[in-house]
Amino acid sequence: MEEQAFFLEIQRLSIEIDKVIDEYGMRDRALSVMVTGLIDENIFGDRRIKAIYSYSLDSQEELDNVMNFIDNTWDDPDKKEEDNYYKDIDDLLDGTGIELED
Repeated sequence: MEEQAFFLEIQRLSIEIDKVIDEYGMRDRALSVMVTGLIDENIFGDRRIKAIYSYSLDSQEELDNVMNFIDNTWDDPDKKEEDNYYKDIDDLLDGTGIELED
């Protein structure tokens, strides 16, 4: 029962987002990909997604752009924090063609 209430609430919020897009007259400019759900595991360990989803895209190109955006902004929680930082100025400039004078 709780799962059903969860999905009904997510669906309601999705409809509200659509209303906001229309209220501001952004339907022709807005793009949206929403997937919200739950992951269930059976007794064999197989995972299954149950989700509410909606897409407001006009082309495969828009989908590709959204997927690239997600890929570029994804912050991998398994990546070590120190991997996100440059080690030194030479590391920062690597590949730019800029060299420091000795």
